[in-house]
Amino acid sequence: MHGAYGLEGDRVVLVDTLELENLDFTEFEASFDSLTLALATHLGALAPYRE
Repeated sequence: MHGAYGLEGDRVVLVDTLELENLDFTEFEASFDSLTLALATHLGALAPYRE
């Protein structure tokens, strides 16, 4: 897994590392789904950083 999230000041930043040269929609969608699942799973811990 190459995705992560972290705090930058008072904001939550989501990142993922993908190879742009070979990126197709399926890989992009899988990356998006992975980050969405991580965010949903940890929403309780991240709630204080919501605006």
